[in-house]
Amino acid sequence: MTEQKSIKLPNILTIGYLLAGIGALLQIGSGQWDVTWHSLDQPETFFTPPHTILYTGVVLSLSMGILAVVLRVRHKVETRFVKLLQYALIGSLLQGFSGWFDSWWHTNFGFDGLLSPPHAILVSGMIINAYAGAVGLAKISSVVKPTLAMKTASIISFTALWMSSVGMVMLFTLPFSRGDYFNFNPDPTFAVVLASIALPIIGPLMITVFSRTMPIAYPATVLTASYIAVNGITTIAAHYAIAPALPYYVMNILIAVALDFVLKRDLSDKVKAAMTGAIIGPFFYTLYFPLVTHAFREFLGFPVDVFVTTISLFQVTYPQVMLWTFIPGMILGFVGSLIACNLTRKYLETNS
Repeated sequence: MTEQKSIKLPNILTIGYLLAGIGALLQIGSGQWDVTWHSLDQPETFFTPPHTILYTGVVLSLSMGILAVVLRVRHKVETRFVKLLQYALIGSLLQGFSGWFDSWWHTNFGFDGLLSPPHAILVSGMIINAYAGAVGLAKISSVVKPTLAMKTASIISFTALWMSSVGMVMLFTLPFSRGDYFNFNPDPTFAVVLASIALPIIGPLMITVFSRTMPIAYPATVLTASYIAVNGITTIAAHYAIAPALPYYVMNILIAVALDFVLKRDLSDKVKAAMTGAIIGPFFYTLYFPLVTHAFREFLGFPVDVFVTTISLFQVTYPQVMLWTFIPGMILGFVGSLIACNLTRKYLETNS
């Protein structure tokens, strides 16, 4: 780092990053709840509780993006402090457009399933909004001593970025995209290949960037606990048939606790990256339960039009999936951690 951490971030900007992170988490959390909502055969209208929370989050992110522009233009706050937060303006405008587009799509094409052009734009906006807060705070932490509020905002933003990234993969792998006019369901082999490659990478990548940029005592445990909490509430506890699995799902936190014990040791960055990938990568099938189970179902002989409970499906497929993906998951997790190391060294720790 090229300068001492003696600069104080303006309080209004700290609040801005915190609210932007909350907005991004509301968006992806309610987006997952919306999938659960539809699986319970709730009424198919635009004005549902998940949609209301989602677009509340959009308004929050949009407001913080506008705040960043105002602070930069009118109050001359340093560009490096507000540059990435301004991206929330772009993400929110994309989501606003996707809302109108989704309404138009429903009017002209009826029910659209999970994957559709409006939904792809919506999730892209989620990623941009989460990226604005997570990476913005990661860069700022190289020149500003993080406060408790900044650390909290970073946890929330990285959770949203992690979940949004997984959500984008789910969008193209889950077999829930047969609409009234279009069938966007993925080829079962494509779905398994994409999920098996992308999902083991994402978790180690997020944990490594977070642990290297934010001084928190147990970064893997904190970030993973945040992910488990939001995913557990919106996709497991929210569904009466899947809720009994919640106590078992929460046990995923033990993986992160084990990783933190490793990260505390005096090891090289490459060894820590290898261990992060080896510990987190192989367990994507349990960490991303329940939705990831359905990405593998058709390939494993369980067509989507044949009823089977998610818990039963997981129990039947888990041994086979783990047998196929455990070693590749370790390798791909290592790749994700190495990517994160390069990002933090060449980009996040570079003052701009």
